[in-house]
Amino acid sequence: MLPKPLNGLTFSDVAAMVAASGLREGRTLDFKQAKVGSRDNDKKEFLADVSALANTAGGDIVFGITEAQGEATGAPGIDLPDPDAEVLRLEEILRTGLEPRLPRVELRWLPEPGGKGLLVVRTPRSFLGPHRVAFQGHAHFYSRTSAGKARMDVTELRTAFLSAEGLHQSIRASGMNGSVSSRLMTAWSRCRPARR
Repeated sequence: MLPKPLNGLTFSDVAAMVAASGLREGRTLDFKQAKVGSRDNDKKEFLADVSALANTAGGDIVFGITEAQGEATGAPGIDLPDPDAEVLRLEEILRTGLEPRLPRVELRWLPEPGGKGLLVVRTPRSFLGPHRVAFQGHAHFYSRTSAGKARMDVTELRTAFLSAEGLHQSIRASGMNGSVSSRLMTAWSRCRPARR
């Protein structure tokens, strides 16, 4: 994850981190040289990348960064004629392509004076997961390691579901302040798929 809050992050900040050889892909940071394409496979890849972060430890995807063997080598940026429209498009892909929906994802455009910029997608770890890609018949769960994303196997899925259930039971049993507990339970129940 980039070591700065998104609301204070600038293109120059990220470019300086890259120039100082201080950015490396890992469990919580992923670089993409190009923007998310419009083909279904591009959308599935984006959904898999975001859900992998949410299902693991959270993190950032930075579009507009070149890399070699996981180390950032440049920040040429990407060209987005209408960054707001792109953010809305990606939010819609996330809203309709993951089950259950992610409770929160931040997308931030960091403009560069020359017209290009970086797009940062910050995904916190989700306690409502695991989340699966549910787009165009694709129905897989992903996690992220220091080597990148991977499909979750049966053992990882079992652990993820049991952890989510354990959290739910802990909240219910903790006797938390009524309004906080109630809000957490409501958010949890809205995002969980119905039991069969």
